[in-house]
Amino acid sequence: MTNTEKRSREVADLVKEHAQLVGVWNEAGEKALIAACDGIQQRAAEERVKPLLPLLECNAVEVRPCRLCRMRIALVKTPAGALMPVCLTTGLPHHANCPNVDQFRKKGA
Repeated sequence: MTNTEKRSREVADLVKEHAQLVGVWNEAGEKALIAACDGIQQRAAEERVKPLLPLLECNAVEVRPCRLCRMRIALVKTPAGALMPVCLTTGLPHHANCPNVDQFRKKGA
């Protein structure tokens, strides 16, 4: 479970506790609340990263679309010297949000 998911769960538990006290809670409400919390936290994280994206792009070895999903990525050098694709809309490593990530994995890895 990610930190975002843990925090969403904590918020949902607090709201659930209060809602149960006043008698207005159900499972569908719990699922909707967790999804809403996840979305809010994801948007907040993206807003924090947004000012850094031009710096990431300037320091990239190459900027291009992903070969399979066509999302715009920056190839940045890691401290070990390897190239890592980073999504230019989120600032996250591209393997975290590429729908075709399994096609890039090395055979037998």
